[in-house]
Amino acid sequence: MSATREIPFVAGAAGSPSEAEQAILRTVTYAGLFRFPMTLAQLRRGLMHVPLDLAGVRQRLDAPFLRRRLATTDGFVHPRGCQEWVRLLGERREHTRRLVDRHRRVLRMVAAFPFVRLVALSGGCAHDNAVDDDVDVFLIVKRGRAWAVSLALMVLSKLLGVRRTLCLNYVVDEDALDLPERDLFTGAEIVGMKPLAGRGAYRRFVAANDWAGPLFPNFFESYESEAAALPEAGAPRWLEKILELGGAPFVEAVARRLLGAHLERKARSAPGVVLAPHRLKLHTQDHRPRLMGLFSSALAQVEDDA
Repeated sequence: MSATREIPFVAGAAGSPSEAEQAILRTVTYAGLFRFPMTLAQLRRGLMHVPLDLAGVRQRLDAPFLRRRLATTDGFVHPRGCQEWVRLLGERREHTRRLVDRHRRVLRMVAAFPFVRLVALSGGCAHDNAVDDDVDVFLIVKRGRAWAVSLALMVLSKLLGVRRTLCLNYVVDEDALDLPERDLFTGAEIVGMKPLAGRGAYRRFVAANDWAGPLFPNFFESYESEAAALPEAGAPRWLEKILELGGAPFVEAVARRLLGAHLERKARSAPGVVLAPHRLKLHTQDHRPRLMGLFSSALAQVEDDA
């Protein structure tokens, strides 16, 4: 993408917040739905709608409009009156660390599994803010292998005793990188995921979803540097070629039939579940409508606060 123009510091008129101040408030309010206080770097990275550098974020936080609504505690930005979230985040970080450590072995195995192209944490674990024992995983796999890989990894996680906690809840293949859900919630999920392996696929995935660029301009200008530090994912390509000759297409067809029937029974037409040839979205609890409603209500309330 072309270089983004940084917005200079211009204070809004009395009682009239600047565009950047409104963007900061929206971003902190959205994070507040998860009781998640943000560092300045996290706030800048996930800032909604407005390109702004770190110094600009720091300056805007001193504006009267934001000082009445936001506060900073130990370097974390949060809605005013919510400083307790900083202590809570410390507890959640420790819980997340223990949770991911317990699953580190299987996560390494997933990253080295045949036909896998990207492994990323999503949900609470991606933000060190886990509140349950689920490790949510987003996967990209080779074209035409979404079902075979999903079934194989579900069996593997069961054998390793982590089937109930390792949640492969979104699997797409290389023909389905462009996610059809184009909204703030999905954009925030893309920005918030924590890739573990799959440098090339991560770059292709973010580029395929550049519709979210106007929503999160800072992230889309900086993700390349994050991608550069990732190792690649998947088994050696020579092994994958052997597996292709040894029946991978047949396994894909069988997996789609058997796993599809199982998931259809389990999901019972849940709106957050999609079982398509190139995409398995297994959000049995679809939080998107609820969160978007909560966000609208919270934002209206905080904007009206004096």
